[in-house]
Amino acid sequence: MKDSLDIKKYIESGILEEYAMGLTSQEQNIEIINNLKKYPELSKELSQIEDSLEAYSNLYAKPMSPDLKSKILDNIFLEKNKIHTQNSWTIKLPYLLAIVGFALLCGWLYNVNSKLQNQLDQKIKQNSELIYQTKQDSLAILDCNNQLNYFKNSNLQRIILKGTPKSPESFAMVYYDSVSQRSILDVISLPQPSPEKQYQLWAIVSGKPVDLGVFDLNDKSKMLEIKFVQQPQAFAITLEPKGGLPAPTMEQLFVLGQI
Repeated sequence: MKDSLDIKKYIESGILEEYAMGLTSQEQNIEIINNLKKYPELSKELSQIEDSLEAYSNLYAKPMSPDLKSKILDNIFLEKNKIHTQNSWTIKLPYLLAIVGFALLCGWLYNVNSKLQNQLDQKIKQNSELIYQTKQDSLAILDCNNQLNYFKNSNLQRIILKGTPKSPESFAMVYYDSVSQRSILDVISLPQPSPEKQYQLWAIVSGKPVDLGVFDLNDKSKMLEIKFVQQPQAFAITLEPKGGLPAPTMEQLFVLGQI
């Protein structure tokens, strides 16, 4: 049996118009829906109300101008692009920062490695130079000891080569040891020759000059081990063309020492 409801009074209350326009509360909506299910008259009345509202809306609704529609569509397009760009950069930025950071790290590591490699190369070079210099010093000490022992030898004969009238200030010495068969030339004072000239050492054996070689004036030529000859009568130094001559030029005789 249906609940008693004054249909006319209910319609006249205007509740259906409020419902059609969405102005009723949730509790009222539940009640209205239940009544609509119970009373077909109310459903018919609501349908008429909705048709009236739609007709009213169509009557007074103004069509949108093309210009306004274009502006709205443009704004929607710009907003979509803006959101897309923001989203794109939001996604790409961490990767770009990671790539830049990795590149900077690689560059820093490369610089550090280059500096360390340069320092290592310098240390290796310095160590090699130190080893070479140590060997040279050892050889020099050994040579000094050998020379010292040589000069302490009681068999050693010292031949003084005095300057000739051509070069009175020139002076040299020959150390001659017939037992060990070693002889050393000590150039104490000779004038510096021109580049195309060289000094040449001679030994006089049986009245004839014997070539003992040419030499330049430098630190290494101050003490020279020379070719040993048996029974020399004298030693002499002449200034000759570079490379020397088979026979001495007597006009270029600088020092002479007889035994």
